[in-house]
Amino acid sequence: MRYFYLLILGISGTLFQIFLIFSVRFAPARLITPFNYVAIIFTLGFDFFIWNKSPDIWQIIGIVGIILGAALVVILFPKNNPIVYVKSKK
Repeated sequence: MRYFYLLILGISGTLFQIFLIFSVRFAPARLITPFNYVAIIFTLGFDFFIWNKSPDIWQIIGIVGIILGAALVVILFPKNNPIVYVKSKK
């Protein structure tokens, strides 16, 4: 059963990367990259529900540090440039 979970995890991770790459066509990378941090939440969920492992203090500190760092970059370095959408070639 665990191999099935690993297969589902691999498929969902692959689909996440594919859709992330396709999303760059429709919005700037600056707006898209914060969604990468959603992977932390999914990783915690899989870790807890599949392997019954709760995060320890160092993992929590790391997660908070990563999320705060990303938030500080967005807050301290705002881009006032308008969003330019790229037309796809058909």
